[in-house]
Amino acid sequence: MTNKGFLVGFLIIGLLIPVFLIGMLINDRADRKTETFKAVSSKWASGQTITGPMLIIPYTDGGARKLAYFLPESLVIKGNAQTLVPYESIYRIAVYEGDFQISGNFNPLPLGAVNIPEANLDVSKATLCMGLGDIRGLEDPIELTWDGQNLAAGAGLPLNDVLDTGMSVALPMNPGDAGKSHPFSIHMHLRGSDQLYFVPLGKSTQVSLQSDWQTPNFGGDFPPVSKTVTNKGFGATWKVSYLNRNIPQAWTEKRYNLKDAAFGVSLYALTDLYTATNRCVKYAILIIGLTFSLYFFMEVFQEKRVHAVQYVLVGLALCIFYTLLLSISEYLGFKAAYAIAAGATILLIALYTASVFGQRSAGWTFGTALTVLYSFMYVLVELEDHALLFGSIGLFFILALVMFYSRRVDWYKGSAKRKVQTIAI
Repeated sequence: MTNKGFLVGFLIIGLLIPVFLIGMLINDRADRKTETFKAVSSKWASGQTITGPMLIIPYTDGGARKLAYFLPESLVIKGNAQTLVPYESIYRIAVYEGDFQISGNFNPLPLGAVNIPEANLDVSKATLCMGLGDIRGLEDPIELTWDGQNLAAGAGLPLNDVLDTGMSVALPMNPGDAGKSHPFSIHMHLRGSDQLYFVPLGKSTQVSLQSDWQTPNFGGDFPPVSKTVTNKGFGATWKVSYLNRNIPQAWTEKRYNLKDAAFGVSLYALTDLYTATNRCVKYAILIIGLTFSLYFFMEVFQEKRVHAVQYVLVGLALCIFYTLLLSISEYLGFKAAYAIAAGATILLIALYTASVFGQRSAGWTFGTALTVLYSFMYVLVELEDHALLFGSIGLFFILALVMFYSRRVDWYKGSAKRKVQTIAI
């Protein structure tokens, strides 16, 4: 029994080689999905970050021409993003498109905060600018209203010192308008992929977003003040004050990284099928070790010799489970694939065990044990944050069960027989 125990342990370690290769296969498939996603994004549009709008006005300072930046007093953004699958493949890359209504108000400009005399401002060259993550996502003309006037906004920025890409429009401002309030509204249809973020440039900023995406991942500097997530999608609302960000309402020379204050949502599955399958592979040593241990104890209790080749065949069946899980999940999703792959593996090994031991009861016992093990592994994969706690507790009880039943084994039985035979000779 000692020699057999060492042999079983050696086989368990040896089977980690195909498990390692399966892990490499999973990573390769995940990389291929990433490449496909990048290809789709390059044709559709990448992640969007809506920044602004902001008011940029040139002024003179000692004969030099400089720029002053002013942010709105209030900013309200309402968006509705719907997901699409424009690229049909086994990966089913999801992108989104949505309508966004942006409104707000610029109060009389705080010229005292930036030490600019009103006479030095060239309001005739004032420009309203708004940053976008990818201007390829603009499908229709942007509808912009400033002081009740409809203006034609165009893609592109007059300068890129604060915003990288976006849209801009020249404003019809006259001398004296710096001391007035200016309401504005912007409507646009925007496409994107992966994520949708916002930069809170208003002294008070409120963002409301609706989407049919079922697994949102909220991120950035500010969490939503309210959110609802159902099987039909999600809704979220953010409220941000200028006191919560490190950006003033007006400035001139200094540059600020506006995206540092961004917040929003990422539209992807929190745990995709490759991450979940990879986590299953990490439990392979547990499944193989417990399965071989159960086989070994059944061999001892029933006094039925099991050949090493038969152990290897069972181990290979356990390894093929992961390739079945990976391949099927790319078509049916992780949950359905796990049920199919686990069911097929359990049935195969249970029937083989009944044949090896010559008893149907052995097959039923082994099939039940494997069902418990695969159910336990699925729970660990789904728990994510609490996997370590429940995994440790589960392993403790499994070890206690093995120790309890191993008390009935006479580990010196074989040695005692050989000793008696030697004395008799």
